[in-house]
Amino acid sequence: MYLTTTYYGVRGSKRARPVFPFRKLNDETVQLLKDCPVRQDPLYSILDATRGYGTLKLMDVSDAFFRIRTGPNLRQIMTVFIDGQRFFFCNLPYGPNFSPFVLLACMSHICTTAKSPYNIKYYMDDVATDHPHPQQLQQLFDKYHFPTTLVD
Repeated sequence: MYLTTTYYGVRGSKRARPVFPFRKLNDETVQLLKDCPVRQDPLYSILDATRGYGTLKLMDVSDAFFRIRTGPNLRQIMTVFIDGQRFFFCNLPYGPNFSPFVLLACMSHICTTAKSPYNIKYYMDDVATDHPHPQQLQQLFDKYHFPTTLVD
């Protein structure tokens, strides 16, 4: 059974991306995700927390979802047919409802690994820090194949 044959494009500030809705997969996993231990802080709480920073540096992970590799079992589930050809994803696509949870777990792991005396807050693929040398933080993200861009 294949879960989707449809997709649509979403245009961002830099490029357009295809989104695959995987409706049946999303319907089946919605109950499982209610008990998922990874929860993101509301954006307003992150904004409030950064008010006291002496300096604030913002970073963005480039194409964050596509940086996360999928295992063989997940690849079989996320098979799509387009124009009579079968495709599967080696990296996490946009569309499955568990993608944000996977991304947040990865971001949590990286930010916890940093063991920095400085504050690191993240919301999806955006990172806010008061680290005086954000290039060091960028090197850590690069080590995990999550290249970041400093946002002015």
